[in-house]
Amino acid sequence: MINDLAAGWVLQLLEKYPTAERIAAAHLSSIEKIKFIPKQIPIKLHQAAKRSVGALRGEVAEALITELVSELRHSLAEEKRWRDLLSQAFDSLPEGPHRQLVTIKGIGKQTAAAIVATAIDIGRFDTEKAFTGFYGVFPMELQSGVDKLGRPIPPGKKMMCHKGNDLVRGLLWQCAKCASAVNGGNPAVRALYLRRLQKGDAAQVAWGYCMTKLLRQVFGVWTSDTPFDPEFETQKQAADQEKSETLSPTSETLSEPVGNEVIKASASLEPVSLDNLGKLHCEVSRDVNQARRPIDYQALREQVSLQGVLERISRTPVVRVQHRGPCPIHEPNATTGKRFSANLKRQVFRCFDSTCSKQGNVLDLWQAYRHLEIYEAALDLAKTFGVEIRYLPPTTKKSQQNTDNKISGHHPPSH
Repeated sequence: MINDLAAGWVLQLLEKYPTAERIAAAHLSSIEKIKFIPKQIPIKLHQAAKRSVGALRGEVAEALITELVSELRHSLAEEKRWRDLLSQAFDSLPEGPHRQLVTIKGIGKQTAAAIVATAIDIGRFDTEKAFTGFYGVFPMELQSGVDKLGRPIPPGKKMMCHKGNDLVRGLLWQCAKCASAVNGGNPAVRALYLRRLQKGDAAQVAWGYCMTKLLRQVFGVWTSDTPFDPEFETQKQAADQEKSETLSPTSETLSEPVGNEVIKASASLEPVSLDNLGKLHCEVSRDVNQARRPIDYQALREQVSLQGVLERISRTPVVRVQHRGPCPIHEPNATTGKRFSANLKRQVFRCFDSTCSKQGNVLDLWQAYRHLEIYEAALDLAKTFGVEIRYLPPTTKKSQQNTDNKISGHHPPSH
């Protein structure tokens, strides 16, 4: 009948009526006056107490229950004190990107403090998957066995993985319930919760997915050092849809393997301008028209590092593995900002500004920065950094077009 024995109204009830005998003897109206007691509970409790024949009764039983209630209240008070200390500890941390965690709708200082205390440094995690896996927050499909009543588990039934830090998991569970509520203020989490329910998942499993979503949002704001934007995903989806309708897919996914890095570039990089771009376009077009041989894009990416390209573009040293700064694509003249994030270890980048949202590898960055087609961007990148272009064996015109679209790894969607 009651799932949470630590609820405030339960403790008030047991303090006033410690045993079933006392509940049965009480007036129903007195039970209904207990603060926050659910509407249908008083009459159910009253009737159950009257039917009870095995419950403890007498002064000793009443004294034991009263003592247990007192201990539970003390425990709850201590837990609240420790949670307050967590909040104070978070406030005492030095300034840094971790401050952005509390901007996420649904995550408070206590949860943020627990995440920072256990993760230590977001740079330890190369991907969102590694970050969420660290906390073991993901639903698992049960393959066999029986439930707590001995019944065979039906196919497709899921449960939350039991790995990870218990403190973080417990806090995230409450955060997921708050963020997925109608007025939770986190549209992405709310939408995910509704999708999982529509697919037949129980609410507990749906909240598990929401916990994972919150951790992905934590990873995003922490790595980019930008406040949480409730409309970010909606705007990004709209931008991606608009892009897919006007351009053929040429960007690779962020799972590109890391290659060997060779940095060799000319002493100066010609600044981007309309005149320079027009001149470059004519030169490259003339070369391409003479012989458009298929380029080995993967070999080119392995010879030029993302760090080298960023340093040539910004003309400043890039030393951190998780680099953040203004986006060189849509704000090339900016000197401040942290919308742009690049992982030098994985050789990938991403802009978190919804008006840009560019992402990919070193060739994708050069293509977007120089406003060129992929083939021309590859020739220009090799020329700028003094790298020899490697070509693939001759193919048919159709195969070459597919190669340019895939960029040696990315497959456009099939129809």
